[in-house]
Order: sequence, then C-alpha cells, then structure tokens
Amino acid sequence: MAVGKVTLSPYKVTGRPQKWQVAWPNPEPGKPRLRKRFISKTDAKQFKSEKDVEILNDGREVAGLPDSWTRDAAWARKQLEHAGVTLRHVVEDYLHRHRVAQRSTGLKDAVEDYLEARENDGLAARSLGDARARLRRFYGDMPTDAKVSDVQKRDMEDWLAGLKVAAQTKRNFQRVLHTFFQWAEGRGYCQENPAALKRATTKKAKTAVRPVQIFTPGELRTVLENCPREILAFHVLGAFCGIRSAELERLDWADVDLKRGQVAVSPEQSKTASRRFVPVPEAARQWLAAVAEQSGPVTPHNAVMWLCRQFHRDLVKHHNLEWKDNGLRHSFASYSLAMHEDAPRVSLWLGQMSPSVVFRHYRERATKEDAEAYFAVVPANEPGNVVAFSERAA
Repeated sequence: MAVGKVTLSPYKVTGRPQKWQVAWPNPEPGKPRLRKRFISKTDAKQFKSEKDVEILNDGREVAGLPDSWTRDAAWARKQLEHAGVTLRHVVEDYLHRHRVAQRSTGLKDAVEDYLEARENDGLAARSLGDARARLRRFYGDMPTDAKVSDVQKRDMEDWLAGLKVAAQTKRNFQRVLHTFFQWAEGRGYCQENPAALKRATTKKAKTAVRPVQIFTPGELRTVLENCPREILAFHVLGAFCGIRSAELERLDWADVDLKRGQVAVSPEQSKTASRRFVPVPEAARQWLAAVAEQSGPVTPHNAVMWLCRQFHRDLVKHHNLEWKDNGLRHSFASYSLAMHEDAPRVSLWLGQMSPSVVFRHYRERATKEDAEAYFAVVPANEPGNVVAFSERAA
C-alpha cells in the first residue's frame, strides 16, 4: 500500500444529517484517494486509527525490502509507465494465469474427456464423429505435452490459417474448437477461449451461389430400380420428400404414415430441432409398399452410409450414372418449387429456416413439366395413373 496521510473530515449534504469521511492513499499510483463515510464520528475515528497503523506497517515493510527487490520494483514501474498498467496488475494477472496453468490438463486428455462427455449427453453419432475427427486433428498438430492453457488465440489463428481447406471447412473447425474450449474454460482449464476469434481468420468470402445438381426423371428411375432393398426407403424418402440423410438415419417406420400420406420428422430427428410434417406423394407410396414396416428403423443404422457408397459406385460402373452430392434432396426441392411456385411451403417441407434459401438455390432449376414427370416415376409393374403431387399436397 502506498505510504501517505489518512484524513478525517466532516461530509455535508444539504438537507441530510452530517456524516464523517475518512480518506487514505490509493495503493495504485495515480489513482484517486479512497474514501469511506460514517454516521458516527467515533466510528470514523476508530477506522482512521486502524488505517494509520496499516499504512505505518506497510511503510516499515517497504523500508525492510532487500535492495534487489527495490531496484526490481523501480525498474518494473519504469517499464510499465507507458503501458498504462501497474506492477500490481501485472503480478495479479501472472498469478491468475499461473493458477489456471496449475489446474489445467493435457490437451489430448481434455479432448477425450470432452468427447466422452458429449457422447454421454446423447450427441448424435454423426456429430460426435465430426467433432472427434476435427479435435483429434487439432491436438495432433500441437506439441505432445501441450496443456489446454498453452493454446493462445495467436496459435489458433495460425493453425486455422495454415489449413489447406476451403473457407467453410475452416469455419467448421473453428465452430467445433470454440465449443470444446468453452467447455474447457468452464472447468478452469484455460483463462479464455482461444477459438473466440474476432479477426477475419475464417471470414466468409463472398462467392457466387453454385448451381445445385439434380437428377432427371430418367436418372431417378435408374437409381430406384437398381437400389438394394435395404436402402430403398432411404433413397425414396430423400427423392420424394427431401428429408436429410442424417434425419433419415434416425427415422422410424412408425413416423411414416403411408395411409395418410405423410412423414412426421420429430425434433429429436430434425437438424433444426423442430417438428415438421412432409407429404408423401403417390409415387413414393408405391415404391415403399414393398419395404414398409409397422415400426423399426427405416435404414440399417450401422451400415447405411457404407451401403449407399457401394451402391453409388455401382451406378457409375454399371449404368454410367455419376452420383450427385445431396442430389436427392436438391432434386426434391427444385422440382417441388417448380411444381408449386411456393418457396415458403417448400421450405417448411425441407425444414429450412428461411424461404429465401429455397428461392436462391432452387428457383428455375426445372420446369413444371419436368416436375410432373419426376413425381410420376413409379415402379414399372405399377399402374401409371399416379395422383399428381400438386393435388395431394394442396
């Protein structure tokens, strides 16, 4: 504490009883004196006496410091004058960081603990796998003995900048890392979240919207007629209902009401955690008739993606049909918008938050005639008098 004089003086405010004020030096150089007010003069005098003794003892302590400490303090104060901070601030900040470092744990161990916690919380398998791959890549690029508290914002910026990936992929890495370090910060493993970046390391670049790829009615027929039974429902519901792949993996046959012609996507299954109902056109009902069940998973949980990849390779090999990335959902959205010319309606079926996304990506990708042909793709052994999708969904 700074050495100085403690004063006692009356403190008057018009219309209020007089108080007594004790003032003493601020321990931080350059800061205003500290003050405390009392109703009783006796209490104020007692407090002043205590402060006098405290400052006297502090002065004796300072006087008893070794010369080396005094020289170090004088040097430190001179260095910090232009930085706008005091020696006390620097020491307190160091001690805080030191305590955090003492509580911290190895980066690799923390990541594995975090992944286990997320799995116990019920995080979807696909999301968990994505987080695991990204976090393990991150700590694999860090020193093997790195602690969570060792990672600073500059380290994060440099690592993200060094990734030879697209801008969106960098943002995905930052999102996963931000969530992990937020968890770590809450457990006292780090002082701040190094992935909470304000700089434009992963700033989204303005790029033109790339046209989506969709299947023609003829290509869709080739897909469905050659599709293995185990994953036929996966492709039919993707093509005619636009349900996301991850949602289809969580879908149960109890959610598919072929009699009423609708699929109920629950909040637990939906990417947006909101419930929605999607109409099932007649063509889809005919394709599903041979594989539908009363209950149970619509897709084989453990093998669906492997089976799909194998099937898509076979389409290229035997039918010269290149698979289109997310093509079933894109096809449904494009043909539905062409059929109905109603972006808000289609966005509800897709589970999109904004109709503008549907309008921007799927407008004028197909004609109404194309859409009618697409939703009329039925099994070859079924009658061709299909109820139009536009009529069923009206």
